Amino acid sequence: MTDETPSSPEPVKLPWHATFVAGWPLILIVLGGALGGLCGGAAFAASMSIIKKKGPSFLSYMLSGLIGGAAVLLWLAVIIVLALIFPDLFAE
Repeated sequence: MTDETPSSPEPVKLPWHATFVAGWPLILIVLGGALGGLCGGAAFAASMSIIKKKGPSFLSYMLSGLIGGAAVLLWLAVIIVLALIFPDLFAE
């Protein structure tokens, strides 16, 4: 009877540029506060899961860019909707 415990898989070591490509939407934190952090963080998490699953390749970088672009568009759309719903918050 062997006493083998299942080992957890080793974390994938990605090159620095893969993390940079996945993490660029985090700049929304600076631009958009909590809402930007939510959109940028979700985009970063989705991009990292794709890059870890498929490996750092041209296709995974392209998908990461599309996810980041979608996060920026979502952030802008939410800001516009909030400006329409609460115009006094955005008035000078």
